[in-house]
Amino acid sequence: MIFKKLNLEYAAFDTETLPELRNMLVENCLQRKDAGPMSDLVGLQSDPSSSPEKKTNFDSEDKPVKRKKGGLRRDQSCVIRDLVTALALCHNVTPTFPNPENKNVVEYQASSPDEVALVKFAETLEMRLLDRDQN
Repeated sequence: MIFKKLNLEYAAFDTETLPELRNMLVENCLQRKDAGPMSDLVGLQSDPSSSPEKKTNFDSEDKPVKRKKGGLRRDQSCVIRDLVTALALCHNVTPTFPNPENKNVVEYQASSPDEVALVKFAETLEMRLLDRDQN
């Protein structure tokens, strides 16, 4: 199974636009090296007594992030980073190495081919599954 297309609110990515998606992810990770999931929203607080139209926060580049139907519109690159991180981490895939001396050749074992496809997709975006443990 191959993961071929990713549809988000603002964009669709497929095999042809994979380099663009990879560049967005790498750029975001380089800019926010210490950032965790949803880090672009950490510390943002809004006054519940103000109206939704008046609620405005700012992202790391001082660009306004206005409320949309009660929620914040997040920066596209942050959403992609969090999504790919989730794809790379939230699964039951175990990497195995047929030749223990060569860690570059990896095979994935999982109960579902869908999970393997998601891990391989994350790998094409430079997020590799290196090991799996009980934690």
